[in-house]
Amino acid sequence: SGDYNQLHTDAEFAKGTPFGQRVAHGLLGLTMASGLASRLGFIEGTAEAFLGLTWKFKAPIFIGDTISLQAKVTHKKALRRLGGGIIVLDVVLVNQKGKKVQEGEWRALIKGSQG
Repeated sequence: SGDYNQLHTDAEFAKGTPFGQRVAHGLLGLTMASGLASRLGFIEGTAEAFLGLTWKFKAPIFIGDTISLQAKVTHKKALRRLGGGIIVLDVVLVNQKGKKVQEGEWRALIKGSQG
C-alpha cells in the first residue's frame, strides 16, 4: 500500500502507542475481506461487477490475528434487461476472539440463474 507509518512497521514505536503493538494497515483488512469472500465461492463466476461499498474500521487488526469473514445478502433487486440483478451484502470481519474488527456493506451486479 505504501503506508509505512511506524504504527505498522516499527514494533518498538508501537509499544508506546495506545495499541501497545503493531497494527495492520486498515485497508489490509478490506483486501483480506475481498480475498476471503472469493474463497467462500459466491463471487467467482457469479459477480459481474463490484458497484461500491461502505466500510468501517471498528477495532485494530494486530499482527498474528486470525481473521474470518461473515457475509449475508440483505437486499436483492432483479434487473431482467441485464439478465441478473443487484445484491447488497452485509460483510463483517471478525478476529479470533469473535470481535468485529471491520464491517460494511458491499453492492454487486450478479448474473441471473440459468433456469
